[in-house]
Amino acid sequence: MDIKVISDRSQQLNSNSLILEHDNWNDYGYYDLYNVSYVPVNQEEKPIYIGDYRIRSRMENGELDLEKGQFISLGCSIKFYDNLYKTLKQNEYDLEDMEQILLNLNDLLVVDSDIISIDSVITLDETTLKITKKDSKIEFPEIDKTLFRDKQDDIYYLNVLLKKYQHNLFDFFDLNSFKEILNSLHQDETFLNNFVKYIINADTDIIKPLVELIVSFNESNRDSEEVSKIILKRIRSRFQLDQELNERINKILNSHTRIMELVKDIRELLKVKEEEIEQVIIGHYTSLNTIHYLIKNKKEDPKIPYMRLTNINQMNDPLEGKVVFNFLNQESTHNTQNYVSCATIAKDSLPMWNLYAENATGVFLVYNKEYLKNIINNQSINLFHVCYFNYENIDNTICVPSSKDSEALAKKVNKKLKKLQEEIDSSSSSDNNLFQTIEDMSFLFKNIEYSYEKELRFHINSPKEIELETNGSFPFPFLYTYFKEELKYDKIILGPKSTIARDFISPYIGYISDNKVEVEESQTHIR
Repeated sequence: MDIKVISDRSQQLNSNSLILEHDNWNDYGYYDLYNVSYVPVNQEEKPIYIGDYRIRSRMENGELDLEKGQFISLGCSIKFYDNLYKTLKQNEYDLEDMEQILLNLNDLLVVDSDIISIDSVITLDETTLKITKKDSKIEFPEIDKTLFRDKQDDIYYLNVLLKKYQHNLFDFFDLNSFKEILNSLHQDETFLNNFVKYIINADTDIIKPLVELIVSFNESNRDSEEVSKIILKRIRSRFQLDQELNERINKILNSHTRIMELVKDIRELLKVKEEEIEQVIIGHYTSLNTIHYLIKNKKEDPKIPYMRLTNINQMNDPLEGKVVFNFLNQESTHNTQNYVSCATIAKDSLPMWNLYAENATGVFLVYNKEYLKNIINNQSINLFHVCYFNYENIDNTICVPSSKDSEALAKKVNKKLKKLQEEIDSSSSSDNNLFQTIEDMSFLFKNIEYSYEKELRFHINSPKEIELETNGSFPFPFLYTYFKEELKYDKIILGPKSTIARDFISPYIGYISDNKVEVEESQTHIR
């Protein structure tokens, strides 16, 4: 793309070019303001106005020579960069193209410059600005703060702040990049405080889409909920006179907060507490040949066995994750980032043997209690009770059979679900936002027909590492993640139809587990 400096619009304009029209505005003795426009490929279309741009020349006569490069530049507002990005994107250019254009203009947001440390951000005093670009240095002695008029100092310092955390101002224009910014904000309070300090100085036409970006991100990332609230409240405080913006933020904070709090309450009710671990036996059914992968002797096989969790959309139950959506009259049509591994307190259960242990020829593995306690105290994984009900008749069917206080717990969950239903019915949230919120607990509910399973679920949301594995003759791989702490079991119960005798397998299990895993036979009798 060509970049051309013109003095007025009477000059011939090349198609697909960026034009810098010099403005004769006298700004404290400087004539460095330019009106930037894009000339489309189709010259019959009018040039698209981008915004005002300040370019400070180092030439003695103050003229701007793009080829010699003795100048520095900076947009007069964040809106300038937003307009530039949108215009370029509409004409099939991407963010890298935009950065290259700005690099050609020696824009302070993309060249390496050293004005002031972000650790002590203050108003720009007289200093020497040095810019490094392609092995050459441009020095502007005693550049004072007239280069940074209006909101320009905030633009520059915000970009410096973002760069410190491996981001930049252009990440605002890309949703995925913006999500990375909010992730960083969640992890660093100093970054959050500085970010809020500068972002509230942005134009409202940037703030409004920013608000929607924050909401969309927050709905799918529950950990960043408090960060989003802080930013939204500060924006609301800054733009008190913007009634439309304030009404939007108030509605978001009030409606979403109540819905999210109810979802959080339900999750907390169904979360397994440490004291419950001592009261029950928790394990899972599997085939006999998986023992080799789950229990290992480190001397014989150094590969550590880990718990595997499956993407919930790839579970066997066709109604998986949809029961609570049906109850709340919401569609469940999106991909999920919920990964679960199933467990149960239904030890030595005939229907469970038949369904999950290869027709009772497999085993039931009992988890080590210390291993379970470590999971409960680990922030990256949770263990939940599963709640069962018929969504058309919840009052008479809801139960939590894996809990010792099943009846009382079911009543509490039922009450929260009904309040949630009322909030959602009166909410103006978009379908996508509601889906993201409900999805945070959807894996905790199943149809009442499966209540005999007395299931619990280990859960990881949005894991950092995902592995693709083929499974039998299925044409597409399954998505798994692993909880990276060594699996530990206390006991193996052989299925009632097991072809392996206890006396035969016990020496082997004792050897590979250093005599830490007991072996029992099922007490269930099958002909």
